[in-house]
Amino acid sequence: MNIIKNRLQKLAENKFSYKFASNWVYWVEGFDKMEEELPEYWSEFYREAKEFVENDFNSFKNEFVEIAQRDIPSIIDLAFTLKQDDAIMTVTYNEEPTDDILEKTKNWIEGQYSDGWGEGLEQNAFSTYEDEDEMDYEDEETGETYTEYEPVQRNISVKLHPFEQKFSINVLK
Repeated sequence: MNIIKNRLQKLAENKFSYKFASNWVYWVEGFDKMEEELPEYWSEFYREAKEFVENDFNSFKNEFVEIAQRDIPSIIDLAFTLKQDDAIMTVTYNEEPTDDILEKTKNWIEGQYSDGWGEGLEQNAFSTYEDEDEMDYEDEETGETYTEYEPVQRNISVKLHPFEQKFSINVLK
């Protein structure tokens, strides 16, 4: 029993955690571009987004660890949290990672955000809001243009990889 206890204690001592932080935005269906500066009344969506994304990550956490270990065997755990300004993936290794391993990890996370898990997030709305679409019509008899407003419900999802120049993953020790 002492052998197992000693082995577990040694393993526990050999944990090296790094945080990989990147930006994120709300993705709003029906808009021509991502809205980085959301109107103030949308701040309530942050709480919903955080809960949705973190629950989704945790439901696939074991699979993520297994997939990551195929390329980076020293990874022993992953955790994810959404902050007001950052998406943070905490990666725990069983040994001190080299610069090459940190770079491989950054690339793996970027791939998950853009083509893997993150793509799935974009396709699943966590909330909706009521909006109006402005429709311009021309009266054929008078030739006058008039505007009507049609109610529409917009889906809101999270986009972890905005495909913009400013996207970057920063390593925080």
